[in-house]
Amino acid sequence: MNTAFGAKTNWGKSYGAQAYTERNAPEVDRVIMVDYKDEFGGLVESGLLQRLTVPPGTTNLDIDDWHRILDGSGSLQLARKGCTDEQWREAIAPLLVALSQRDETVFIVIDEAHRLAPQRGSYPNAYDTLATTWHGDGMIVVWVTQRWAKLDEDIVSQCQSSLLGGFRSPADLGKIESVEYPVEVHQSTADRVDVPLPDQLLVDGEPLTLRRHTDDAGHTVGSEWIYSDDTTLRRVDSRQWELQSTHYGSDRKRIKHPFED
Repeated sequence: MNTAFGAKTNWGKSYGAQAYTERNAPEVDRVIMVDYKDEFGGLVESGLLQRLTVPPGTTNLDIDDWHRILDGSGSLQLARKGCTDEQWREAIAPLLVALSQRDETVFIVIDEAHRLAPQRGSYPNAYDTLATTWHGDGMIVVWVTQRWAKLDEDIVSQCQSSLLGGFRSPADLGKIESVEYPVEVHQSTADRVDVPLPDQLLVDGEPLTLRRHTDDAGHTVGSEWIYSDDTTLRRVDSRQWELQSTHYGSDRKRIKHPFED
């Protein structure tokens, strides 16, 4: 299964991705966190993942090399270290092929997915095949991005479900028009929606846009999202997603949450 997971910067995207990982890890044989910004160290601290740094030289690893790494490892955080976007794409691609050849179920989180499968420019076939074919062979893939317009539309079209927050860019809003509800609810610069919303997306009967909750210092302490698939449409609040592991922001500072003293 492919899930599209996206929102603008500071909406709580990495917090949500960490919650997804915690909840799905017990259901699969292996978790792979493809961590572009090295934000998910809390999952390593908790013992859920093992950390593996991915420097530029990792592009020399082939499929057999990755099989040997996987044979000696469990669930992994792949932390980018010094790689350019092209080097990052090339390093991760043979790993995806190796995973597709193994008889195991894998939960894969691809953070900053638009950098691995960009709308403009080339990228290895492994990413397209991951979205179109391998997910049927025991791979559950969450494509995480803050720049929806920059993620290749072939990847987006293969997602069977989506969890989307607020966006500012008209280009990003335009990219998610495939959902079967008014995309205006995702407009982060407005408070209300001027078109009718399904009852599931109303707030106390009011057509409000998705909201980001902050503390007195302006830090995000929760945010609203819309989950959608073939049978479900619901508005959700991330303040209900309590983590077992510590979540860090990109600056490595502890993020405050409303359920903590």
